Amino acid sequence: MRLPSLATFLALLCLWLAAPLAAQTPPAPAGTAPASGAEAAEAARLLADVIADPAAREALIAQLRAAAAGTPVAAAPDAGTPPAASAAPPAEPPAAAEAAPEPEPSVEQSITAAVAAHTLGFAEGVATGLETVWATVTDFDGMRAAVAGVNWQRVLDATVAVGVVVVATLGVFGVMRRITRGPRARLSAAMAARVGARGWARRVTGLVAVLLFDLVLIFAAWAIGYALALGIGEGGRMDLRQSLFLNAFLFVELVKLGLRLFLAPRLTGLRFWPMTDARALRVYRGFARMVEVLGYGILLAVPVARTAVSWRFAGVLELVTVLIAAWIALSMIFRNRAAAARTLNDWAGRDPDGLVGMALGVVARTWHLLAVAYVFAVLLVWSARPADSLGFVLAATATSLVAIVVGSILMLILTRAITGGVTLPEKLRERLPMLEPRLNAYVPNVLAVARLLIFVAVVGAILRAWNIFDLPAWLSETEGGRRVTESVVSAGMIILVTAIIWLAIASWIDYRLHPGAGRMATARERTLLSLLRNGVAVLLAVMTLMLALSAVGVNIAPLLAGAGVVGLAVGFGAQTLVKDIITGAFIQLENAMNTGDVVTAGGVTGTVERLTIRSVSLRDSSGTYHLVPFSSVTSIANFNKDFSYYVADVLIPRQKDVARVKEIMRESFDSLRATPEGAAIAGPFDMLGVATFSDTLVTVRARIMTRPGKHWAVGRAYNEIVARKLDAADIEAPLSTAAESEEAVG
Repeated sequence: MRLPSLATFLALLCLWLAAPLAAQTPPAPAGTAPASGAEAAEAARLLADVIADPAAREALIAQLRAAAAGTPVAAAPDAGTPPAASAAPPAEPPAAAEAAPEPEPSVEQSITAAVAAHTLGFAEGVATGLETVWATVTDFDGMRAAVAGVNWQRVLDATVAVGVVVVATLGVFGVMRRITRGPRARLSAAMAARVGARGWARRVTGLVAVLLFDLVLIFAAWAIGYALALGIGEGGRMDLRQSLFLNAFLFVELVKLGLRLFLAPRLTGLRFWPMTDARALRVYRGFARMVEVLGYGILLAVPVARTAVSWRFAGVLELVTVLIAAWIALSMIFRNRAAAARTLNDWAGRDPDGLVGMALGVVARTWHLLAVAYVFAVLLVWSARPADSLGFVLAATATSLVAIVVGSILMLILTRAITGGVTLPEKLRERLPMLEPRLNAYVPNVLAVARLLIFVAVVGAILRAWNIFDLPAWLSETEGGRRVTESVVSAGMIILVTAIIWLAIASWIDYRLHPGAGRMATARERTLLSLLRNGVAVLLAVMTLMLALSAVGVNIAPLLAGAGVVGLAVGFGAQTLVKDIITGAFIQLENAMNTGDVVTAGGVTGTVERLTIRSVSLRDSSGTYHLVPFSSVTSIANFNKDFSYYVADVLIPRQKDVARVKEIMRESFDSLRATPEGAAIAGPFDMLGVATFSDTLVTVRARIMTRPGKHWAVGRAYNEIVARKLDAADIEAPLSTAAESEEAVG
C-alpha cells in the first residue's frame, strides 16, 4: 500500500479546513447541538415564566446563592410548575411497591450489559464529537467574522513572549548536547564493551548510565528556560504561555528519552532488540516526530491559540495536530511492516509449536492491521471526548504498553525459571528417585496456567485503561463476578490439593519401594504398592473431576446417575472385562504371584514384569513379551514361591558302581557350597537314590533345596562339577535335568 506524500495530504487538509477560523465564542459543550430559533424562543418563554412566578423566582435565587456559596443544591423546579408540586415526590404505584424483585442476571448477562453500556456511551460520544467537528469545519459563514474579530496584537504578544523562551531553551539544549557528544560517545562505547552478552540487567544498567547524560541536559535546559521566563516576566512572574512551552518541552524530551531507552539508536551494544542502527534510528525519528507534533501542538499551540485567537481556531488546530500525528503513525506502520514481520517470525521460530511461538506467528501476519486499527481507535476516542482526549489516550496507551511489557517480562522470567525444571538435593533424589521427574512433569501445566493468568491480567488492564470493561471491579463488586472468582479459586484449590496429595502418596510409595528406605521391599509389597498407586491415581482423578465441576457450578447429580447407568450397561456388555478384574482381585488377595516371579499362567511361562487389576505381563526365556488377561488363567504355577528344588538325574551305565556315583554326587555338592552359587543353597543335600533303571542305564537322583528362583543357577553349577568329577573317575555317563527344564526361565 503506497501512501501520498505528507505535503499533498496537508495541502488537501488545509483546503478542507479553511473555514474554521471563525467565531471567538467558545463552542457548545460536547453533546449539545446548536439551538435553533424556535428553541431559543421557547427557552426565553420558560425563563420569563420562572421570573414571573414569585415562588419559582425565590427558589431560583436561593439555588443561585447556594451554588455561589459552594453548597449542594436541589434540582430546580420546572418552569410553570408550582413549587409545592415540584417539591412533592411522585407517589409510588402500589403495584411497583409490591412487585417481586427482578431475577438476578447471569454472569454472561452482567458482562454483556457492562460492555454494552460502555459501548453505547462511547458510540454516542463519537457521534456527538463527529457532529461537532463537521459543524466546525463547514461553518463557512464564520470565516469573515473571524478574520475581522481576531486580536492580532494579542497574537503577536503571545508569539514574542513564548518565542524568547523557546529560542533560549532549545538553543541552550542544543549547545549542551553538542558539547557533551564526545564524552557521551566514549561512555556508550565503554558501557557496551562492559556489557557484552551478559544479559538484560547489565544492558539496562548501561543504557541508564548513558541516558543520564541526556536527563541532566533536559532538566538543565528546562531550568534555564524557567529562570529566563521568571527574569523577563513582570514582577518576577512567569507568563502562562511560557509555562505551557516549558511543560511541553519537558514532556516531549522525557518521552523521547524513554524512546531512546527502548530503541537505543546509535547504541548497538546496548540495544535490546535485534535491529540495525539505521532501522533503530529511523523508528526513533518517526516516534520522536509524532511526540513533538502531539506534545507541542496539544500542550502549547492549542492552549495559546485558544486564548490569543479563538476557540474555533484552537479546535481546528487541535484537529490538524491529531491528523498529522495519525499520518506519521500510519507512514511508520507501512514503512516498517515487512521488517517487523521478519523479526516477529524469527522470534516465533524459536518455539514454533509452543503457545508463544504460535501467537507471535499470528501477530507477525497481522501486526500492521492491529496498529492501523489502534490509530483509528485513537482518532475515535479523540472525537468522542476531545476535551481530555490527549490525557486519556496517553494514559490508556501508557497503561496498555506497561501492562504488555510487564506481562511479557513476567512470562519470560517464568519461562526461564521453570523451563529448566525443578532440581532436588542429591540426598532427596537418592531416597525418592521419582519425585523430581514427577515434579517436572507438572512444569508445562504450571507454565500454561501462569501464562493464562498473566494474559487475562494484561487484557483486563488494557480494557480498564480504555474504559471498555473494568474486569477487577466486575470480579470484586458484582454478584456474577464474585461467582466466577469463587468458582475459579475453588476449582484451582481442589486441583492444587489433589496434586499435593498425589505427590505425597506417590512419593511414599517410591520411598517404600526404594532399597535406600532401610529394607528391601518384598515382591508382595512391590505388587500391592504398584496396584495401590494405580488405584489412588484413578480415584483422585475421578474425585477431582467431580469436585471441580461442582465448584464451577455444574450439577454433578445427573452425571453420577448417568455414570451408574453407563456402568451397568458396560457391566453387561463387557463381561470378559469384569471377569478379568474379579479374577485379578482374587489372585492378588491369594498372593498367587508377584512382580519378578517366574510363573506359568495361561499356558505361558516367563518372568512377571507387571501386574494390573485385569492382566499380567510375562517375559519368556526368548525375550518375547506376553500380556495374559486373568480371564484366561485357570491355574498358576509359581516357581518362586517360598523355596525351590533342583532335581539332579545322573545317568550311568548299568555295570558302573552306583555307590561310587552317589559318593561323587555328594562330593560335588560339598564343592558347590564353596562357589558363589553356594550362597543360594537353603538346605542339606537330599540323595533320593536310584530313580529308574533299564537294561543299559541307571538313573541316580538327588535334590538340592535353594532360595526361590535360584535352582536353575545352582543346577547349572552343580552339573558342571558332577561332570568334571565323573570324567576324573572314568565314568562315562550322560547328564539329564529334571522335568523342570531350564527353558522356563532363560
